[in-house]
Amino acid sequence: MSIFYCINDCIRGIEEAMRDPRRSIFDHDYFGYLRHLHEETGVRITQFIFWSNRDITGVEEEWTLASVTDQYEEELAGTPWLQFGIHAPDRHSTYNTMTLSEIRESRTEIGRALKTFSGKALSPVSKPHYYVTGTADVVEIMSDEGINTILMPEDDRKVAGALTKEETLQVRKSGELKKDGTTYLRTDLCLDNPNLSIDEMKTIIDDVLDQGKPAWSTTTSGRCSDRTTSSGAKSIQC
Repeated sequence: MSIFYCINDCIRGIEEAMRDPRRSIFDHDYFGYLRHLHEETGVRITQFIFWSNRDITGVEEEWTLASVTDQYEEELAGTPWLQFGIHAPDRHSTYNTMTLSEIRESRTEIGRALKTFSGKALSPVSKPHYYVTGTADVVEIMSDEGINTILMPEDDRKVAGALTKEETLQVRKSGELKKDGTTYLRTDLCLDNPNLSIDEMKTIIDDVLDQGKPAWSTTTSGRCSDRTTSSGAKSIQC
């Protein structure tokens, strides 16, 4: 069984790697932590990236993916366990107020930058930003990008307008639904605190794998379910 660990609202790790170049991207604390986590637990990690760091706590100067280079491209291209996906233009942007052409243009710009940075195509799995309802037209844009799987939230937020109310409830109940070539999956667990040690993450992951045993702690919310996808995978979001 595989664990897919998805990290939302990312950009600062890439910003740090670009502002302070190192011989290896894993010499940076953030990416080094991700590699250690993978080595210790076997998780496959997808980061969903903003175009800009605007409005993120602690940011003093705006930085965007326009500044990325291919310095780490060869190294990252050889790490199949680490993938990158599109989240949104920035923390407070909403694709719901943009036209389809503007959405496509924005996502193309982010995707091009991530390809330059990582040397690989976008992750086939997407986690829409919580401002995005994921209408059928937006799902079609994602499909054109090679995305075939959309992660639904573990709670009652509705982020996939391409689904009917009944279909959304089905995903929450059974954990999986396929429609028009796209698979919708429910998240098994959401972590509110991303600052967890490797040992803490190992404990949580073991609980997820333990036949859906609930993984409650002071640093998590939501619950683990006992379902797996048809591919035998479970998903965790942070």
